[in-house]
Amino acid sequence: MARAYGPVEKLRKTKQFITMGIYSKLLEIQRSVRALLPNADGNNYKYISGSKVLGIVRPKMDALGVILKTEVLDITNIRQDYTVGRDQRPKSEILSSVKMRFTWIDVESGEKDVCEWSANGQNDWDKGVGSAMTYGERYFILKYFHIATDEDDIDRLPRHEDVGPASKPTLTDELLTLDLFEEIIKAKENAKGANKRFSLAGFLESKYIVDQEMLPKVNVKVTEYYNLTRENKA
Repeated sequence: MARAYGPVEKLRKTKQFITMGIYSKLLEIQRSVRALLPNADGNNYKYISGSKVLGIVRPKMDALGVILKTEVLDITNIRQDYTVGRDQRPKSEILSSVKMRFTWIDVESGEKDVCEWSANGQNDWDKGVGSAMTYGERYFILKYFHIATDEDDIDRLPRHEDVGPASKPTLTDELLTLDLFEEIIKAKENAKGANKRFSLAGFLESKYIVDQEMLPKVNVKVTEYYNLTRENKA
């Protein structure tokens, strides 16, 4: 017996509805941030904390349905003995070298982009590996998306406060996704419930640079999507 597809599945299988692939989504994440200023202090240097990097990138990943899978492939630990202080107190730490694999996964399509990475971390006996993994994740994300961190580079980029977002992306066929259609329908229904006028152009221009030729195309696709999903509920 042939499988009966629901309206959303039908839309996903219809070529006229172009969904974003993994690389289009990664490009959207890259466009969302141009530069970050260091916000934490180390031993005589400043750096960007992992929480700051994830705080900027993670919301965009969630919105686009992209996850980052982390795997540890190999760990090498080397004991480091040295002395500290004027009294030359002995101290020992572990230098951990970690080989890692980061995999970007598009949860919608299952597409993947696999990258291998390595990082070092030196800390107390039980913290070397954790330091290496934290360092590795932070700098993998910074380098993958080419996020500027040098103050000289950042000064040449537009930024709001300490984050330099790129200008709004141009609305293209690749961005006409089911999620966008849902946002438009919800915004239209909210405006109707509040007895306010809804402007499709205004809604899109708040998010994108919009070519006027795109407006009728978006209107047609949203109408088709809306009618098809309503038929399923009827």
